[in-house]
Parts: sequence; C-alpha cells; structure tokens
Amino acid sequence: MFKQIRLLGALQRNLSLGLALTILSVGCTAPSDPTVTKQSIESESTQLSQSLDQQVSDDAPQLRAANHGHKDIPKGLEQNRYQSNRFGYSFIYPDGYDLTVTQADDSTEEYVTLLRMEDVGEPEPPFIGIQVYENPQQLSLEDFRNQKSYLIINEFPDIDVAGQRALDFEWAGLYEAREHLFKTPDGTHVVALNSTYLDVISDADPLWLDAQKIRDSFEWRSPSANSGNAANPDSFAIAQVQPFTFEELFEQEAGGCGMNLLQPNAAPGEGFLFTHGIDNAPALMKINGQWVELSRTEAKGEEFYGQYTSQTFVSEEDDITVQIDVQLGELGEIESVEFADVQFKVMQDNQVVEVTAIGGAGC
Repeated sequence: MFKQIRLLGALQRNLSLGLALTILSVGCTAPSDPTVTKQSIESESTQLSQSLDQQVSDDAPQLRAANHGHKDIPKGLEQNRYQSNRFGYSFIYPDGYDLTVTQADDSTEEYVTLLRMEDVGEPEPPFIGIQVYENPQQLSLEDFRNQKSYLIINEFPDIDVAGQRALDFEWAGLYEAREHLFKTPDGTHVVALNSTYLDVISDADPLWLDAQKIRDSFEWRSPSANSGNAANPDSFAIAQVQPFTFEELFEQEAGGCGMNLLQPNAAPGEGFLFTHGIDNAPALMKINGQWVELSRTEAKGEEFYGQYTSQTFVSEEDDITVQIDVQLGELGEIESVEFADVQFKVMQDNQVVEVTAIGGAGC
C-alpha cells in the first residue's frame, strides 16, 4: 500500500490525485454534449467518491473529479498525447497509464485523470490529472495558493513551465506532493501541475519522474474553432497572447510614456498584454511564449500621447498583425487618459483572436 500521512480531514488536500494539472477558468463555455470515452469511469469514480467523501471537509481544496457531475469526452490526437479542445493545452504522457477526461455539468471545470495500470481499481490511488477550476477574480498565483489553503511543507525557487512563471512547492495531504502553479498564456486560467510521492519524498520517485515528462511536454494550442480536426494538431489556431509583468517589461528595457493594455482585474504590476511608447518605438507583446516586436503601420483618429484611437501594428516577420481601436474615457489626475472601450485583435495564419483588455495612455 501507498504511504499515507494522517491529518485532520479539513487539512487533507488533493486526496485522490497523484498528479494534477489544475486550470482555473474565467468565462469559458462548457461543451453542451460531451461524449463518452471510457464506460468504466462512472462506477470507478463513484466508488472513489464514496471513500473520499468520508475523509475530506467540504471547504478543503480537492483534486478529484468524483465530487462533480461529469461526462467523459474524447481524448483525441495520436497515441499518448492529450489535446484539450476546451482550454487549448496539449501534453504527452508515458506508457502504462489509463487516461480519462471528464467535464463538470454545472460549471466550466474540466478534469483529466491518468491512473497507472496497476492502480486501477484501488480505492484511493495516486494518479495524474488535469482539473479546471473557475477563477472569476483572476487572482495572482500567490493569492490563489493562499485562498486554496495548501498545507505547504517546502518551497523552491520559481521555474518556467511552457513559457510561464510557475510557483514550485510541496504540500501535505493524504499523500505528500509536489506542485507547479502557473497561468495559461491568456492569463484567464491557473494551472497546478501536482504529483504525489508514492513512498518517500524524492526526485527519483517514479510518479514524480512521469510528472516531469508531462511537464516538459506541456504546450499551448488554441481551443476550439478548428477542434473537429483533432487528428492534426497543427490545424489549431496558434496566436496565444500571454500576459507579462512590469518587472519583465523592465527587463526588456521598455515601459514609460505611451499606451498600455492590461487584463481586467489584473494585480498591480501584472497582467500587461501590450505596450507602445510615446516615441513610436516598436510595440511589445508576448505571443506563444516569445517576445514579439511590432511596428505601427497605420494610425488614424484622435491623437493622444503619441497614440491614435485606431492603430495597426505588424510584427518584424510580417506574420502577426495587431489591430487596436479604443474610445477615450476620463482624463487622469496626472497626464493620463483611461480607455472607455478597447477592441484588441491579433491576427495570425488567417486566425483572429479577440483579446479582452482594458488600458490607458499617459506620460
């Protein structure tokens, strides 16, 4: 049997998962008719839920799909690769795992579970999975972790996962586990890559080694408009606009007077999506994990702080076009103006991505 540590039920977290990739979603729409991929999951998850529900308090963070209404959906793509058409992530997993996908009926949450073959049928097995939780307040990584009441037993320096800054820490629950917490490229979700230890805390733990393989293969693709062609992963839209922090912008020797677009409700110093200086130097964005410089090719409408109410920008490689149209709002106290409305579109390979943003300009 696997090692278990005894804690009060309210402190037990993520009792069933060996590895969880947790995604917190804002405003996504669940598919109305997901189909079944694995008939056995209904009875297995019911058995697992009955066992776990006796041990976990209702307000403890939980990483298992059994507490939610769910239906199975196809896992798609080639053998040993999972592609989420709902959230646009993809990863490759090792041989020897049984993968099942479920989605909640009453929310926008999604769960991917990978059980080791030898653990199938165990009442409280460690496993690999992806869970999707809503994050309507768009909390920072640190605030999200605090809200979830992790029982943290160790912390490590931040790492990079699929181009995103990630918190790296260990927590205790029914098992001891290690977790990476990072945001999706558009900043509207938070991913928790979580792996329990089968025996003792060790970098050589078998499940943790498999977790690292999944982590290293994790990548972002666009969700859905082309999801019917799941056999060809390259057919998905690829423009993924990623937020960046003020500190990252400073490292690029950018910032200052000009225009900035940000995610709504972004924490101070975070959530930047686009910046363009008053001197018409190249604009900056992060797209598909890379910094992209864009030059303004068209400007019309009212001028303000070196900007215009309608502007077009094109990347150096001429493969990305950004169209920004704004309505000016109230003037700020010190040489600034807020935007009453922002229309922000990114076009790449005949795909158009509309990005929700707020912003302003000033000096």
